[in-house]
Order: sequence, then C-alpha cells, then structure tokens
Amino acid sequence: MLHVDDEPDFADMAATFVEREDERFVVETAASASEGLERLADEPFDCIVSDYEMPGRDGIALLEAIRAEYPELPFILYTGKGSEEVASEAISAGVTDYLQKATGTSQYAVLANRIANAVEQYRSKRELEASRERLSLFFHQSPLGVIEWNEDGEVARVNEKAEKILGYAEADLVGDSWETIVPESDREQVAAVVSSLLAADDGYHSINGNVREDGERIVCEWHNRVVTDDSGETVAIFSQFRDITDRKGGQADGELETRAMNEAPVGITIADPTRDDNPIVYANERFEQLTGYDEAEVLGRNCRFLQGADTAGEPVAAMRSAIDAGEPVTVELRNYRKDGTEFWNRVSIAPVRSAEGTITNYVGFQRDVTAENERERRLERNERRYRAVFNDPNILVGLLDTDGTVLDINDTAMEYVAGTRESVTGQPFWATPWFDHSEAVQRDVREWVERAVDGEYVEFEADLVRSNGVPYTVEGVFRPVTDDDGEVVSLLVSDRDVTERKARERELQQYESYLEGSSDIITVLDESGTVTYQSPAVERILGYDADALVGQHGFDYVHPDDEERTFEAFADLVAEPESTVTVECRFRTADDEWRWLEIRGRNRLDHDAIEGVVTNNRDITERIARERELEATNALLSTLVETLPVGILVEDESRNVLTVNERLLELFDGPTFPEPVTGADCEQLAADLGETFVESERFVARIADLVGRRESVRDEELSLRDGRTFARSYEPIELTDGVGHLWVYRDITDRRDREQALTRERDRLDEFASVVSHDLRNPLNVAQGRLEFVREECDSDHIETIATALHRIERITADVLWLARGGRDIGALHAVVLEAAVDGSWELVADDAARAELRYASDDGPLPTIEADDDRLYQLLENLLRNALEHGGEDVVVTVGALEDGFYIEDDGPGIPEAERADVFDAGYSTKEAGTGFGLSIVEQIADAHGWEIRVTESVEGGARFEITGVEFAVE
Repeated sequence: MLHVDDEPDFADMAATFVEREDERFVVETAASASEGLERLADEPFDCIVSDYEMPGRDGIALLEAIRAEYPELPFILYTGKGSEEVASEAISAGVTDYLQKATGTSQYAVLANRIANAVEQYRSKRELEASRERLSLFFHQSPLGVIEWNEDGEVARVNEKAEKILGYAEADLVGDSWETIVPESDREQVAAVVSSLLAADDGYHSINGNVREDGERIVCEWHNRVVTDDSGETVAIFSQFRDITDRKGGQADGELETRAMNEAPVGITIADPTRDDNPIVYANERFEQLTGYDEAEVLGRNCRFLQGADTAGEPVAAMRSAIDAGEPVTVELRNYRKDGTEFWNRVSIAPVRSAEGTITNYVGFQRDVTAENERERRLERNERRYRAVFNDPNILVGLLDTDGTVLDINDTAMEYVAGTRESVTGQPFWATPWFDHSEAVQRDVREWVERAVDGEYVEFEADLVRSNGVPYTVEGVFRPVTDDDGEVVSLLVSDRDVTERKARERELQQYESYLEGSSDIITVLDESGTVTYQSPAVERILGYDADALVGQHGFDYVHPDDEERTFEAFADLVAEPESTVTVECRFRTADDEWRWLEIRGRNRLDHDAIEGVVTNNRDITERIARERELEATNALLSTLVETLPVGILVEDESRNVLTVNERLLELFDGPTFPEPVTGADCEQLAADLGETFVESERFVARIADLVGRRESVRDEELSLRDGRTFARSYEPIELTDGVGHLWVYRDITDRRDREQALTRERDRLDEFASVVSHDLRNPLNVAQGRLEFVREECDSDHIETIATALHRIERITADVLWLARGGRDIGALHAVVLEAAVDGSWELVADDAARAELRYASDDGPLPTIEADDDRLYQLLENLLRNALEHGGEDVVVTVGALEDGFYIEDDGPGIPEAERADVFDAGYSTKEAGTGFGLSIVEQIADAHGWEIRVTESVEGGARFEITGVEFAVE
C-alpha cells in the first residue's frame, strides 16, 4: 500500500497503526502527489491512500492522474477536510472509498478495514473477470456443443454449436428437462448418469442416443462437470458433447440452415449498407417477439432505436467501429422493448459479401441474455463463496465421503502434517496423520464422522500434534451435505487452529484470579475508554456493582475538572504499546460523591489475552486531604512570612537556619549573611549580627538564654549602633521533626522618634491650651450665665441667637483646645477592630438621629483590624459620622466599607461640590451656620498623625465619600 500525505509524521504514524491491524499489510509513504506517481511508476501497489489538501497537486488531481493509467486500482481518499463538495468530486473522479480523518487511534482500524475490503474486492473482481473470460471462451468458442444444466437437471443455456447439433433454439430448451433431447429408449441410462452426477459419484463421461428438434435420432458423446457451493450442494452441471452419428451433412445441413433462418429462435435482422443510416430491410418473427415491435415499425429504421438512456456507450462504439471496418462483432448491451422494459441483448453483427467481396448487407443476431447473465452472476457468487471457504488460509477444510474417506483436503490442513494430498485422499479420515498420535482422538474422530453421517451437525475440539512434535488445538465442525431428498451424500469438515486463543484464555484466567483478589480497583478498558472488565474491589471502594460498570465509558465517571487531563494521559497511553502512566483524579461514587484515585495504567492492547488498557486504581482520598491541608497551611505561612513587614528567622532543633524572609535581610543590611542563609549556624549568625547592637554581648547572651529556657518574649527593645531601635520577639515552636525557634524583628525607630517629638510638642501645646482654656472659657462661662439672667428678665428674639452663638464659641473652643492639646500628636499604636470603633462612634453621634441608618458594605469584605491610636481614631470617626448626619438630612444612610489599604465612609446626602472639595479640610470651613469649621480639619490632622491619606470624592448615590488609605493593618 502507498500512503500519500504531505505530513510525513502523520503518514508514518498511520502506517504503523495500519500495519498493526493486519500483518499482511506493508505500507510505504510519499510526501507529495508527484512523489506518489513516481513510486507507482517504479513498483506495483495494491492500494493508494491519499490526503486531499497537499501543495502542488491535491488528492483529487492525484486520483485523476492514477485513473488515467490504472482505471481499477483501489484509491482511498483519507482527508481531514470533510465536505459534501470534496466527497462528490472524489466520487466523480472514480474514488474507491472516502474516509475523513478523526481523533483517536480507532480511526486506523477503520482505515485498515477499508483498505482490506478495497483490495479484496479489486482482486476478486480481477479473478472473476478472468474466470468469466475463461468460461466465456469455454462456452461460446468451444468447437463442441455446450449445455449448462441447473441443480434440477433443467437446461439453463446452450451455445450455438449445441443448437446446431440438436436443432433447437436456446429459448426452446431453457427450462426443459434433459428428457427433451433423450429418446425413450435411452432415458433409463441417462437417468443413472444424471443421478451419479448429482451425487458427485460418477457420470462424468457417457455416450447415448439423442433426438433432434425435427425428430431425427443421433448419437452423442458427453463429458460432464459438476459445480457445487460452499456446503457441497450442486448448483450447476456443464456438459460438452459432439455428434458421432456418422451421417451425411450436405443436403441436411442446407435444409437446417434454411429452417434456422426462417424459424430461428433468435432475432435476426438484415440491414442495407447502401442506403442512408443502414436501415433494416428484414426482421424475422423472433425479433418482433423479442422487441415488441411489428414488422412495419421495424423496417426502414436503424437498430439503434432499441437503445435508451442507460445504454452504455462502449458496446455501441464497438459495433460502429466494426461496421466501419467491415468486420464481425459481438457485444452485450442494455436495450429497451416497445413497452419500455429493459433487457440485456447479445448482438452479433456480421457483414454479408458478394462473390466479388463487396459488402451487400449486414446480418444481425439478437438474443435476450438477461436470465443468462443473472445465472452467471449467481454462479460466480457461489464459486466465490466455495473458493473463499476451501482456500481460506485460516481454516482447515476437508471433504469426506459418507464412509469417512477423504475426497479432498485444502493446503492449509496439509501444512500441519508431513504427508501429501495424494497420500491422504481415499484414506479414512481418522487414520490420517493428523490423528496418528492418539488412539483416543482417532476414536473420537470416527464417532464424530458417524454422527455427521446420521445428519448431525457435530461441533468438536481436539488437541493434536504437528509433524515436528509441536502441540496445537483445533476447534471446528463436521457438516453433513445432503441431496434433494435429504440424504447425506458427503461431509464437509472445517476447523481453525485455536492454540493461541486457548493459551490466551488460560493466561486470562490466571490474570483474572489476580484481579479478583486485589485490594485495589483493577479495570480493563478498550482503546475508546469503554470498561471491559471491573474487579470486585470497586463495590467496596466506590459502591458500584462490578458488572454494572462493564460496557460503560470510564471517563463518564471522572470529575469534569479532571476529565480532559485524565483523557489526555489515557490517549498517550493508547498510542504507546506496553507504556505506563500515572494520574490522579476524582471519581464519582455510587452515592454521587467524589473520591480521589491514583490511577496507574499500562497499555496491554497488544496482549493476546488482555487486549486492553489495564489500570490499578488506589483510593487516595484521605492522603489528598492531608496533603492539601498541609499545602494550604504551608502556603499561608509562606505568604505571611514573605508579606509581613517584620523580619522573621526560624531555627530548627539543631540551631540551624530553616528560613528567613527578605525583610530580615533588609533590616540587617550592614553585616554580610552567609550564602546560602538556609542551613547556616545560628550561634555564629547571632555573634555576627551582635556587632550591630550597642550591647553586643548582651544581645548574644540573651538569645542563648531564651533558647535554653524556651521562654516566650514580646517586643524587647534593642538599640543599634547606627541609632535605630528594633523590637524583638521570640516564640518556641513545634516542628514535624522536633522543636524550633521563631524570631521576629521590627524596626521601631520611626515610632520612637515620633513619640519623643510628640512629647515635646505636647508640652508646648499643653501650656498654650491652659492659657486658652482659662482666658476663653472664663469669659464664655460669664457670658452664658448672664444670658440666663437676661432670659429670666425679658423675652426677646435676640436671646436664642446669642445662645446659639455662645454654644458655637464653646464648640470652637473645645476644638481649638483639642487641636492645641492633641494636634498632630498621637499615642502608642494598638490593634483596633475598626468595625467596633465605628459602632461605638455611631452610638455617640447618632443619639438624636432616629431615622439615620448605618450600613457596612458586604461586597468589600469585613472591615480590617488596624494599627491606630484608639482615642484619635474614635475622634476621627465621630467627626466624619457627625459631618454625614449634619449634611445628609434626617434619613441619611451612612455606609462604611473596606479598601485595599484602608477604609471609607460615605453617605447618600447632597455631597460636596467638586470645586469646594479642596477646601473642606481647612480650619474654619463650614457650610452650616452652626458648624465650627474645625471638624474635618481635625480629621485630616488625625489622619496625618497616623501617616494616612484622606481624600473626599462622590459616593455612588451622589453623596460625600471620604477615603482613608495608607492604613497599616494589624497582624492577627
């Protein structure tokens, strides 16, 4: 076979798989149509397989080029481009078969099957054509008379010589018994011959009297041949005969020819070539009967009026060519009667010449051979079936007489013994070399023969020994062959060598014993993934009945997220014989739950006993759960270690470094750490790092002391020589392989400096605040007291205005005092739960706002815990919430939510115009007459003191939104 494909890798792979499917196949490849034509010109191939889309010349063009030289050579278009247009074009070009490329390796089995069918049909057709040609030569060109009889002894057809000898037209004899041409005196003799022929006993040669159509008696010599089907049934008898009467022929022959012309059983026409279009000038009655046209409708017309739409052009052209050349010709073509029915017409045309050699007429003979052709086709089918069975290289076939003697035996059977066909023919079957190793087997064979002779269909199995001593096993049947009366006339014995299959069955039984006892689930799948075997362990682990899974597609039970990955591993396994693969996936249980399986698969498709992919499936659900829990813990710890803003070092029990994070290396930027740090000696590392601290010796000694006592410590302050201050914490920990030590270092230099600066600032502001408090509050208290006296003495609209103004002065004084005393100074930072702080602040400011509502944004996640001065944080929250209440209206909705590095507070009030947003944090800014103008200024200063950023924008509802970012989240 030649495979033409412009992708060499695919062509080679396909060749490998196709050759595996059938050991008879030898596949060669070509990378282009041109190369394929060159290869075909150099060496013969039984079949061509070609891709469609190829550079230069595509598959259709290649097919057309091959059809020009090899009209019948099998050609399969095997393409990835499948469409009706391509298929139609291929069929028009004469493609043998059309197959679209698919996924998976099963497509190659289909391709191999198509190739085998195409080649077998091609070879069968050639053999059939050769056989038909031989039969045609035998039947039509034999110098003797030939008659074909059917299985009932009736005439099926006769040749022209037989017609001449017997004086009958074929049509008059077809369907008649042999008795028609045998006189009464010879019928008993001929009946015995026919009986012997049908029984395949004798009758192959005889001499007897015959009677012609005109009643004349003649003597003929007959040679007969019987044709049987696969089961030994007679399907036809061919007889050759000649007239040996020794009679004069001159005058009798002349009279016979005259009668044959006038009363011929075939249609005869005579055409005049001297007139235009060779019109018919004579037609006998048989021609009128054959075609349905009367003489008036025929004369003057050319015979082509019998042709129709389905009449092939080749025989018509052959007749035209012969007429033009003045030569005789015989063809068969499809013609049509007057009523439209079609028939196969065997037309013979011959020129009639004058004494001078000039063609004066053409005579045509027309015979309806439709039934004859059908009989030929039936005979060909029977011959093929018989030939296929008897010559099958995989079957041992023998024909036995009813007494058990061998009549014939095929070549396949003879390969198992040292004798020849002649040496076993005529011998009792049980006494032949196949069974001479065992008297017991001989007795069995004799019994089987006797049972078959009695009409029983006997199936058998026998263990035999080759002539070289190698044992083998056959399995077959003795089939009785009967005649029309139901009598057994012969036996047909056929069997196959099943040695390998039996060995596979034994091996498979052993393998199944192992599978049945395995604690893991053992599964066998075919190459498509369908379960062909399931071990009992599947019920214990997954809850399924083992037999219920057989025939199911295994991947239907795999978790959708694992299916693609698992199937890819399976496909790789199928593509590589004897390969193995391991994959982990989730498998659905009978309770519709998922369990993890570790699947170890092995390709045993080529194993004769297994013929599948074997998987060992172990339940690893608990192991996976433990591993994932550990992975999650490790991932969390790793993330924390690398993202925390503190330096971390972990020691093992031997005081070697297990891990450090980048922040620790950044904190101790001065000293050189060993490379690699992991695994370094921690005592030496402590000594090296100790040089950076003011109290070096105490640093080292303190580490040793804490490790020795395994005593936890939090935030020890350590002073460095470069002026920085670190806070160190220590925690003894438990590791999987022993104890460990966790060290945490934080740079608190900025906090320390900030606290010192704030202390100085607070001292200055406290002095200022005391002055403000005394100088402003005393006069304010006096004014408020006098106002009460005025309210008691008189009633005036100015009194409430004055009271409001004094209240505003009081709030301004309080804010100024706060700014003076607190200002940008904050105390120590602590972890503050932000949501709790918001709730507390809301209770203080919303006491009189019954219709106002506080919400938390659920989409943003929970509010974080932050590092803050809790007093200052409460002040910030109170001012922002009060601002929302004052400006948002009585039913304002205030929302608090988390940001990536902070939080926000927004309302659904009127909002702050964009042009004024830059001024809202200025001291004294207020849009309400009662406002102090210091609330948002205080908010900004508190945010600045913490190192936060605050900005005002617009909420989704159009209100004011304050975003506080740069917030440090607390480590929980």
